[in-house]
This record gives sequence, structure tokens and C-alpha cells, in this order.
Amino acid sequence: RGFVVSTEKRLADYFGLRADYTFQIAEGNSSDPRTVFYNNQSDPPVETPKSVVPLAWDQRHTLNLSLLVGKPGNWMSSVIFQYGSGQPYTEDVRTSQGIRFENGGTKPAFFNVDLRAAKSVRLGDVNVNFFLWVYNLLDTKNEFNVNPGTGRANLDIFTSLGGRIIGLNTLEEYLNDPTSFSAPREVRLGLSLEF
Repeated sequence: RGFVVSTEKRLADYFGLRADYTFQIAEGNSSDPRTVFYNNQSDPPVETPKSVVPLAWDQRHTLNLSLLVGKPGNWMSSVIFQYGSGQPYTEDVRTSQGIRFENGGTKPAFFNVDLRAAKSVRLGDVNVNFFLWVYNLLDTKNEFNVNPGTGRANLDIFTSLGGRIIGLNTLEEYLNDPTSFSAPREVRLGLSLEF
């Protein structure tokens, strides 16, 4: 349940803006529809939780802003901003004094800024369109997969309890797993031809 508020100023006088805000609550007794099946397969069977908890995709606040500047058919530039409050995760029982609630912790919030720009040039009978796309303009390192003991992607307070690392990577490299973070800045330059 929740609501969305949206507003838009269409492109006029070289300027356009679109903004939307979403507030939502996603709750249930399990994020995975197969939970009851898996619980019944264990020996002894595990009782399925009856309490209502935040689901894995429960993101209370989401904000999107798009700023557009330019002259259609000539040049355009846009900045897209996204913000989302942290989603829930299940904390490690060792950090919660022996009491653990499913999805009782909250991951860090994330934000992202993208940039797009384009310029059209007429060369004889051909339209040449140049473009620049920059994803994650500020090179923000958003944390998506977090450690259940700390709620952070690259911090584990129980590393001293682990055994010796076998292989090429060090413990620090293991904790800084790039798949736990958003993609780094990516820049794309290109052109297209219209005959």
C-alpha cells in the first residue's frame, strides 16, 4: 500500500522538469513464495512465521527527478536523479543479542545521477547526431548486498572468527566484492547518421 505524487513541466522555453515521489509499505509473512515448501522439507520441519514483517523489496521512499534543457531537433541535455531509502535485510543473530527478526535491519539508502546530452548537425542530406551518456555521474558506490552482521557491504565484525583464506584473494578483497555495489561510472560517446 502507498501513494505516488507526480508533477511535470513539459519542455518549453528550453526547460522541462518531471518529478515523482512514491511512499509504499510492502509487508507480509515471507518474501519468498517457496518458504512454506522449504520449511516443510527440513528435518525437523520449521514452522513458518505467522507475524507480518517488511518484505525484501519494501522501500518506503523513492524520489525521481528529471531535468531537461535544450532545443528539440538541435541540442538536448538531461540530468536524472534517483533516491531510494534502504530496503530491509535480516540481521545476524550474533549482533541482535540472540533475538532475530526477519528483515529487521535496514540497508543504507541509495542515490544516483545520470547525464545525457545530444547534438544534431545537418551535413548536406545527412543528419549527424552526436550523443553522450554518463551513467552514475558522481561514481556513487551504493551498497546493495550487505553483511548481516553490520548492515554494510564491505564491513564484517566477525572476520576474526573465520578460518584462513585459501586462494588468490585476501580477506579485504573478499569483503569488497564488486557485486555488492552499484556499477561504477560509465561513459558512452557515439553518433548516428540519418539519411
